[in-house]
Amino acid sequence: MEPVDGGQAGQEPVIGWRVWALANNRLYSTGKNAFWRPGENVAECLVGRNHDVPAPSCHCGFWAKHDPVSAMELAARVEYGQRMGSGFTVLDPYRTVAVGLVLGYGAIAVHGGEGYRAGLARVVCIFADAPETLVTEKANLRRTVADTYGVPCITLDAAISIGFLQELGVRRQAVEQVRTWIEAGRPLADAPRPPTSDIPIRGRGNQGEVIELTRRESQIARLVTQGLTNVEISHSIYMGSRTVDFHLYRLFEKTGTRNRGGLAFWVTKHDG
Repeated sequence: MEPVDGGQAGQEPVIGWRVWALANNRLYSTGKNAFWRPGENVAECLVGRNHDVPAPSCHCGFWAKHDPVSAMELAARVEYGQRMGSGFTVLDPYRTVAVGLVLGYGAIAVHGGEGYRAGLARVVCIFADAPETLVTEKANLRRTVADTYGVPCITLDAAISIGFLQELGVRRQAVEQVRTWIEAGRPLADAPRPPTSDIPIRGRGNQGEVIELTRRESQIARLVTQGLTNVEISHSIYMGSRTVDFHLYRLFEKTGTRNRGGLAFWVTKHDG
């Protein structure tokens, strides 16, 4: 089948980044309640018309992204419940998602830097730690799903270090983007953030010096007073848990406290 709608002949199969919702050890599309099967998946027209997919006049077909970080941001929005359109439904009550790679072939419609859609697609791997840093419960769930689909489940760090991404055909530019994103603490700038006070906390240290926390430090400090763990904090503000650890270390230093209880007392005393 020839590519259509901007597709390029001789460019298949095409590798791409994909986001799924997880339920009952299965992968589901986030845009509609469509089950992804192990092995080959055949796209159907979304409105039931009888034509090859993808077609020039609609968005039928399996979507994949060229940009890995935009896939991570989409995964964060889905996992934390932001609606992605009228058809968006998350089937799993815990909103667990998975980011992985798919191969598209058959009819391919390429959309510049955004990604591509294809008439045929199959899952080739799932990442144990995407979009967030490794959380044991979710990683175990993703591994179970990967076993069901007969594909590897690997961390992004490992996928880069052993050349797995390159072996699958991920572009060097995308590999470097993932590497840089991880080294920066996995920032999700475009992901939704919960409403928080924009007023930094200002108080005094043990020696009477004035201490002013940054807005991010204030946000994390307030969450500590609510009893959230580091992992829960990282989930609530879409930040890597290692970055949360670093901010807590700086908070203990700044406020002259030694533990979470001491920090919570300091915040309660000086906040507002």
